[in-house]
Amino acid sequence: MNKTHTKIQQITKFGAIDAHIWLEHNGKIIDYTDKELKSCSCYGTDLIVRKEFPIPLQIEVLKLSTKIYKKYTLNEIIANKDRPGNCVLKAFYYKKENPDTKIKIGSLGFIQKNNKDIFYEYG
Repeated sequence: MNKTHTKIQQITKFGAIDAHIWLEHNGKIIDYTDKELKSCSCYGTDLIVRKEFPIPLQIEVLKLSTKIYKKYTLNEIIANKDRPGNCVLKAFYYKKENPDTKIKIGSLGFIQKNNKDIFYEYG
């Protein structure tokens, strides 16, 4: 709790990417709804925190995420991009359609009831 990943080895542990990807456009966050994100976590609350990784780490994760995205067919991407847990598909698909958006990669967490602790579900 209260800690985010700081090294690529933590993010790629267990053969998957443990991070969250979202987009920003003119200061607006483009992501799943808070309700959708909350429903994916046993510790989900209404208070969501997105914390970007340092740029060098974002670049490393972006390279890995690009490889993952390229493994899917367009039909698979369209069928799965709107289901939480598929943030790579959602972000890359939306970015392709809206090139002026910025990809952000980092941790996604939920502020707990004590208003002090943050449970980071991803990253």
